[in-house]
Amino acid sequence: MVVMLQCLNHETIVTVSDAAQSFIQRPDDTTKNCCILSSRTVENLWKVPEMRHGQRYQPRRREPWHGALSGGRRVVSLIMYLAVIVTAGVLFGTFSSRLEGCIDFPMICPKRNTFGNVDFNYLLRIYLGSTSIIPYVFFANVPQALVSVLCLTCNGLFTAMLANRE
Repeated sequence: MVVMLQCLNHETIVTVSDAAQSFIQRPDDTTKNCCILSSRTVENLWKVPEMRHGQRYQPRRREPWHGALSGGRRVVSLIMYLAVIVTAGVLFGTFSSRLEGCIDFPMICPKRNTFGNVDFNYLLRIYLGSTSIIPYVFFANVPQALVSVLCLTCNGLFTAMLANRE
């Protein structure tokens, strides 16, 4: 230590404030104009001293709105939307195949479904058991639950994109 003190005619640095004071009195040229750089940039630039001189802090570019969503959220939402669209298409095909005879024989065409006038050709024929009405109630309320879940996922997607935008 005595050799170091004799070779270096500088004051000893004992505390952090001493280090800051010595840096303020004698700034280091290697870190000039690099005070707001990120640690990753400093690590990359520290290896090549020539590149350090023209560096300035630049804030990170904002992600595009579609990049704000995680892959899992995007895939799950798209699968749910496609499942509902395919199910609606299958049900529409089922009901339209039941009504194909309307063109040839208009007398047997079902009437429109209106209040108080329900045609049984528009109903699903599903047997869920005859002991309880609860499975039928659950089955009747599934579309509302699906629409609610789809609205929540859509809201989550747009909220994530808006939060990324801000």
